Amino acid sequence: MNRKEIREYAKAMVDESGEGPLNLQGRVEIDSLINIAQVNVYLDLQAHIPWYFRKTFLISTTANKRVYDILTDFAVTDFFLFENIYFNESGERADPLLHIRPDQIREFSVVDERGEPRVWSYDSRLVIAFDPIPDATIANFFKAYYFPELPDLNEDTEDDPPDKYATPLLPKPAHLLVAIDAAIQYQITGGQETTKLENRYLKLQSRILETMTSRQGFRPLQAPDMKEYRRGFEVYRR
Repeated sequence: MNRKEIREYAKAMVDESGEGPLNLQGRVEIDSLINIAQVNVYLDLQAHIPWYFRKTFLISTTANKRVYDILTDFAVTDFFLFENIYFNESGERADPLLHIRPDQIREFSVVDERGEPRVWSYDSRLVIAFDPIPDATIANFFKAYYFPELPDLNEDTEDDPPDKYATPLLPKPAHLLVAIDAAIQYQITGGQETTKLENRYLKLQSRILETMTSRQGFRPLQAPDMKEYRRGFEVYRR
């Protein structure tokens, strides 16, 4: 659903509730509610289906450089927060680098040390630090897993330049959640009852998560039979 379709669906749900048309003071206010709703849905889903949202980038270390800017050093423009940082080892996802608070640096005996980094911390929101301080310049030393910051929807349709966004970067079924949440925000603004809309939201959210968190296997929505796995391995070995 693009922003225009989300707006129309939100209007329909408000009309259905008997609270009148969704107009507020005009389109700007409605579109602001849609962007608030998009963030709410993202925060609701991200913890349950992190694999859908997470992205990665490689980190190169520079000798004697402790602090790195996420935007300028790593060229990541959509950063929201890290899941974690790992050593970039070929063929496997290695153990994560330990994340600590800046005030814990002394506890780990890494103050002013130089060597292979063992911990990382946020120096500020878009700046991180490695300790011990890297003693070597190594390309693609670490692999970072992070969650992006969703761009605001700023256009109604897809016929726009690349820096314009009409469709939420969410699972397609969750676009309806954005519309429902926008309607809820409108009802709250007008001091109206939101119970029916909240129940509709929770019911759809539950169905989305049930589908997207289910185990994938030989039988839909069921854990795969280990006998099937073993037979598969036997065929592979031959």
